[in-house]
Amino acid sequence: MKVVKNGQCLTLTASVCNIIDLKLFQIYILGIIDVRTREILCLSVTVYPNRNWIIQQFKNLAIDEKNFPRYLIIDNDAIYGSWIDPIMLDYFNIQILRISSGCPWQNSVMERYWKTLKEELIFRLHLQDESSIRYFCNKYRGYYNEIRPHQGISGKSPIQLKTMESPVTNLQSVKYKKIKHAHGLFTEFKVAA
Repeated sequence: MKVVKNGQCLTLTASVCNIIDLKLFQIYILGIIDVRTREILCLSVTVYPNRNWIIQQFKNLAIDEKNFPRYLIIDNDAIYGSWIDPIMLDYFNIQILRISSGCPWQNSVMERYWKTLKEELIFRLHLQDESSIRYFCNKYRGYYNEIRPHQGISGKSPIQLKTMESPVTNLQSVKYKKIKHAHGLFTEFKVAA
């Protein structure tokens, strides 16, 4: 399902994940990821997801001057009714590619991201409400896009891949410093000068 033209990815993947906060409210997170670079373009949090909210997230991408893809891979979640196909095509010129029912591996980039988000962030914190989840998700988004190495893109971060910056190859001859992010939740090892 991945379509690449002139080095530019023409495919995004989107999915909604739900979690329960300490007050036992169900909170929804919409993620939109560039399939080629693994960059998180959108990570939005709400208690009441609906059609207008999803459309607004794509409008926000337009405001942020993100290039719209030709294709959007989505799952069969009930939140994506039959309304999404014509709206995405008419408003944003994006064709919807739905994965087969019961086949989450067809949206493997997004499914892996949700597992990573839960293991590295959600399960390590006592998230109290929508605003705390939004705060830490935004912190994690920056860490994920700029610092965290990804196995699927040869150990680079999405930003490194976009700028074609190559990581250091001889790791034994380099000294590192440890940098903590998000109140010590994430650790970055940076080459010391």
